Amino acid sequence: MKTAYLFTGQGFQYEGMLKELPGEYIKDTMIDTASNILKEDVLKLDSKEALNNNRCVQLCIYISEVILGSLQVERLIPDYVAGHSIGAFSAATISGALDFTDGLQLVSIRGSEMEASYPCGYGMMSVTGLTFELLEQLITEFRDEPIIQNFTNEKKSQVYIANINTKEQLVLSGLLDTLKEVESYLKRKYKVITQMLRVKVPSHCELMLPVSNILDEKMKTIHLKQPKIPYIMNTTARRTRRAEMIEKDLIYGVSKPVYWYDSLSILYELGTRDFLEISQSSVLTEVGKKCYQNAKWRRFV
Repeated sequence: MKTAYLFTGQGFQYEGMLKELPGEYIKDTMIDTASNILKEDVLKLDSKEALNNNRCVQLCIYISEVILGSLQVERLIPDYVAGHSIGAFSAATISGALDFTDGLQLVSIRGSEMEASYPCGYGMMSVTGLTFELLEQLITEFRDEPIIQNFTNEKKSQVYIANINTKEQLVLSGLLDTLKEVESYLKRKYKVITQMLRVKVPSHCELMLPVSNILDEKMKTIHLKQPKIPYIMNTTARRTRRAEMIEKDLIYGVSKPVYWYDSLSILYELGTRDFLEISQSSVLTEVGKKCYQNAKWRRFV
């Protein structure tokens, strides 16, 4: 039975998440390394106030998942790794492709640029109860017909399908005003469940192309190695052992949709039946159970 380690994306962050991590030696070493590289006390990044900033959130998730992943790899080396959104950087590091110190710099830039580009007024919303094809059709219809007076075409266009997590659980990104109008539009037509996510930027859509361009420039100063563990890409849901493919996935993962359901499907087809979420969250575990009930779904303990 093959095993995959899964690394969670943004949304589960909480105050004190770095301070309560296990594994004193590995934890202390990596925390010290991170503080030296970032030139700040990273244990201050998980304060309630700091977690209002997208950079702090992404760094906390990356650092915590690499620490947990390093502890778990000492127990068992997996057959595959996969990360959802910012979790892709954790997966790339645990695979052996991305050095932890380089990852810190990339994640810091990614979070800072996302925050600077969209400091307020944008976000993400989950939609449960529609397939990708149907939601895509409804978004097109929403853009084509008048919704409310003074709601401009420019505002109507600012909504995108960002994540495909299961066959009927997807995530939209965009302008908050537009997401609220889309929510009303969908609920007038179908029985759907929606929820605003704890993400304050429009991730995984074309609005983030400038951030991808900045990451592309930074990547020119970083050398990724061939991974020791096969890596599943966010942007294509393909397995790879090529450093250049992982590099592209990390660059464009912020501006392209996350094909998570397809990623899980590829892992399942490859014979994976043991899925372990390397996180202080159970988000991916719950999503996975909805996709493949006969597989084993666990979270790091």
